[in-house]
Amino acid sequence: HSRVSGTRLRECFTKPCNMSVISDYQKKLKKAGLYHGEIDGDFGPLTLLAAQEFHCGPNKVPRWMLIAGQELGVSEIYGGRDNPRIVMYHGSTSLGGSPDEVAWCSSFVNWCMETAGRTGTNSAAARSWDSWGTRMRAPLFGAVHTVPRTGGSGRHVFFNAGYTDTHVFGLGGNQSDKVNIVPYRRAILTATRWPFTQV
Repeated sequence: HSRVSGTRLRECFTKPCNMSVISDYQKKLKKAGLYHGEIDGDFGPLTLLAAQEFHCGPNKVPRWMLIAGQELGVSEIYGGRDNPRIVMYHGSTSLGGSPDEVAWCSSFVNWCMETAGRTGTNSAAARSWDSWGTRMRAPLFGAVHTVPRTGGSGRHVFFNAGYTDTHVFGLGGNQSDKVNIVPYRRAILTATRWPFTQV
């Protein structure tokens, strides 16, 4: 089970923490002349576009990140219905078309990689990404990161959508039941991985 939970990760989702870390990053992007939106602590599409330019330049954004960015805002449907988009993510793993309440962070990363023409892990277990691809020594825009779940041996997995000296900004699924971008402290990263062959 890879749903984000527990005290160790909850700090990443408290609104005051999120807003201050993201706001500082938006100020950095604005100073570089790349971000033209409000300093609002919301890591939305405008901030993502600026982060892509800041870390990659205009022509070097990994294809899976372009795909992942288009999924921002996809969320679970509460009640008896399932979001067909999330069911589709599950179809890229051994889970097949499972309901959207089944933990789906790894399914999201798998789907983005496969849609980009890359090989994922075919596993709904976030821990499967700990040994996927090539180990990177430092965060990189587009890298796959995992972090631990408190109270168990599980993981949560997401893409690197930007980083500072202290945080990475995780573009992932099943983050508060949706696809969004939130900060994680670099100190808690358990894996930083990259596909075997770069594009």
